[in-house]
Amino acid sequence: MRQFILISILFAFSQFAKAQIENNKRFELEYEWRDEDYLLISNEKFGLTLVQADYRGITKDYTLAITQLDTDFNQKWVKEVAIKRGFELLGYHSVHEKTYLLLQEFPGRFKIKILSVNNRTGDVQEYNPKEVLELDIQEFEVIQNTAIIGGYFENRPVVFAFDLENDKIKTLSNVYQNESKLLEIRINSDSLTFNVLASEFNRDRDQTIIVNTYDYLGNPIRDYALETNKDYHLTSAISSSINDISQVVVGIYSYKATNSPAGIFVNHIDRTGLQTMKYYGFGELQHFFSYLGEKKATRYREKAEAARKKGKEVRYRVQPLFSEMIEDDDQLVVFGEFLRSYNHDTGNYPWAGTNFPTGFRSQSANNDDNSQQRASFQFTHAYTLVLDKKGNIQWDDWIEVPKDGKGIPEPYGAFIWDKSQGAYAYYFDKEVHAKMMDSEEDTEEVVDNLELSDPEDKLRYESENSSGTLRWYDNYFIVYGVQSIRSGDNNGDLRKVFFINKISLNPNLKGDGLD
Repeated sequence: MRQFILISILFAFSQFAKAQIENNKRFELEYEWRDEDYLLISNEKFGLTLVQADYRGITKDYTLAITQLDTDFNQKWVKEVAIKRGFELLGYHSVHEKTYLLLQEFPGRFKIKILSVNNRTGDVQEYNPKEVLELDIQEFEVIQNTAIIGGYFENRPVVFAFDLENDKIKTLSNVYQNESKLLEIRINSDSLTFNVLASEFNRDRDQTIIVNTYDYLGNPIRDYALETNKDYHLTSAISSSINDISQVVVGIYSYKATNSPAGIFVNHIDRTGLQTMKYYGFGELQHFFSYLGEKKATRYREKAEAARKKGKEVRYRVQPLFSEMIEDDDQLVVFGEFLRSYNHDTGNYPWAGTNFPTGFRSQSANNDDNSQQRASFQFTHAYTLVLDKKGNIQWDDWIEVPKDGKGIPEPYGAFIWDKSQGAYAYYFDKEVHAKMMDSEEDTEEVVDNLELSDPEDKLRYESENSSGTLRWYDNYFIVYGVQSIRSGDNNGDLRKVFFINKISLNPNLKGDGLD
């Protein structure tokens, strides 16, 4: 009997074995109510770049303060750059030892400015290309010494390659067309080529996707259209690099209408140009609806299977915010945060992306009368889908994300892929929520508080919508925001700070077990 009790207790403890959130370090800066929000840019193992605009004063210029921190939050240097008023910081790109900042002049949108910041020395180079089209910028990447800028002109997608050293701009071919949407600009793993994905309608008026690949100067290498079944509309997509002349594209498809997603498609093109297209209804994916609970998820799967047998599809009011596809030696990792619209029309949600920090977007860009930009929505869950290099599904995982929002949806948490397993974390209501994602076992969500600078400090309140979570390097995340902290007891000083916490999610550590 004693042996049975002992085995039962050990089993109960094993059931509660889970990852553990570790607070590694904290950094604070004094913050005043009139301060602009900081933009944090991950330079991975080179540290963090902090950017803050100072609009105070009545001069024709304002100051852009740029601060470099190492991975232990030691300040390496601070630089101030004078920027002509009217120029707003829209995008950034960090590669190797440089951070690039993209600014655009409003309201005209004809002029852009690019700052190249050396993360080691703090040296700043400024590039001012000749006037471009009145461009609604949506994408910004840098490959070699070429800036790739994508957006819309007269409601049509357009992408430019700007040679920084030679001050030459090239308009990319096969992008500018009617009834099209720019879906992705991706720098490939060879660091010499990049992909541009855009939607188009085929002869049957089904929406498909054009996959273009260019070299770093903007010269076309290849292009092809995804082959889709009749009545199947491909509405969003992300791409892999070209591996041995083959490629995988993954995205969302709708059935008989472009505004009601039905599932995820996976397209593989081999070295001979042969395409293999697979459609997976959301209900057919093992864990896509797991956040709803086992009973409801089973009902959704059964409904999807019944519809598929009749040659039909079940449609849902969900939209993804996909991250760039991750590649390792033998796997492709698709990750996205999914949201549900409170409106009936879920189509055409603008993908804000990690290159468009909320605090630095122009107010004129956010005050559009477009109802989609004012729409209310709710994040439902974060979802990971792991494939082999031919696009075959290996496993999937999930975590619930209960967050409401309004306006342009942007990524809420952050995802890290390391050593064949993923980790997702987000910060909500003064707590960090995180979960390991792997193929071996179901893992529990873990929740913990952020550590303050002093154990005696007390968190009084946080500024609304100031916090966020970033992927940093290895298995480290960054959680940041604005807090008011009371030092010591209730009679201590109250200080308002911009904080950065370095956290990690460590696997295979036991939690609290039995309470």
